[in-house]
Amino acid sequence: MDNPLKAGSPPPAQPDDEAPRQLPSLPTEIVQRIMQLALPRLSFKTFRERYDILLVLCRVNKLWAALAQRELYRHVWLNHEVAADAYLANSSSTLLQGTNSLRLNEADVDQPATPPAVTTTLLDALLKRLPKLSVLHATSKTSAHEEGVTVDLSALSRSCPDLERLAIDFCRIAPSANMAPQRLSFLRHLALSYFADPSDLELFLRMTDLPRLESLVFIQGCGTTGEDIEDLAAPLSRYAPQLKAFTLSFADTGPHNQLPSSFWSALSSLEALALDHDYTIPSVLQLLPAPLRRLQVRPSLQYLPPLTFSPVADALKAPPPSIKYLKELLLPPAEAAPNASPNGPTLRNIQRGRAEVEELCRALKVEVVTEDRFAYEDYIGHLEHALSFR
Repeated sequence: MDNPLKAGSPPPAQPDDEAPRQLPSLPTEIVQRIMQLALPRLSFKTFRERYDILLVLCRVNKLWAALAQRELYRHVWLNHEVAADAYLANSSSTLLQGTNSLRLNEADVDQPATPPAVTTTLLDALLKRLPKLSVLHATSKTSAHEEGVTVDLSALSRSCPDLERLAIDFCRIAPSANMAPQRLSFLRHLALSYFADPSDLELFLRMTDLPRLESLVFIQGCGTTGEDIEDLAAPLSRYAPQLKAFTLSFADTGPHNQLPSSFWSALSSLEALALDHDYTIPSVLQLLPAPLRRLQVRPSLQYLPPLTFSPVADALKAPPPSIKYLKELLLPPAEAAPNASPNGPTLRNIQRGRAEVEELCRALKVEVVTEDRFAYEDYIGHLEHALSFR
């Protein structure tokens, strides 16, 4: 009888069978798309992860290495002056000419050992070398030992004529020498936040011409006065009719943070609106002339005031015409701050408030979307949360 093990064994391998077979090459466009899908979304908090992944992809072969380098230079984060100097040293490289988005610095005052921040002088030098830049996010490291970055409007409009997205926070604004408005013809998305001098917000809007602006994020920290808001109202209202998305948020709360009724009534193209959880949401929605598609309720940056769903619930109980066609309501999780005051609302009360809003939305056929909240006191997370809303 034949040996069953021997009978079931495969035939001896031929030399050609043992040789490794090379996989066919993929088109360059497909390889590039694979890389982009393997990377996390762009954020100050994900650049280190992006760098690590691209480093691994560089080891596949020469084609992957070339594409990974191109992707590395496409979206750049320069967290200190040493990195900026090294980046500028490659100014003659074709890779640098492919930079599409640039993020500068990060508010990391709790890490005093980090090198000095990118300065105003370095920022000007960078802008001169990047004429194809379409996304710029500039922030100052708010340290008592470092001066904040100043954004020169003349240099910005001259060096970056194709800019489409601009975020400026913790910075100062320098108008043009002749005080003439600077035109940014292609800018569609603008974020102005945490200015040390609130008057710079008004200065930026007054000294720029933004014909294509459609999305505006306005965030201000503590110290804003009623007079600051009054000064801001006129230049802000100039862009109101063309805005499709608007985010308004304050680090502190109070009656002095109320924009005038004339501004809200001028938002004739608005489709998406984001407001703080404790803002006067009912009165704002009553004033809007256009039907909203998306409404976002933002939690507090700091531990106070405690989260409340009462303003949005009051708005839904007597829904104004502006939310007749509302499709989505974006809400934070119903949670209490880690160090909530014992005199504040309990977690159960917060959850009841959220449940009431959900019930009202079911009756109105509005989808409720729960968003992960940013960490308390996380200024960059607070801002990037706003930038992700459209």
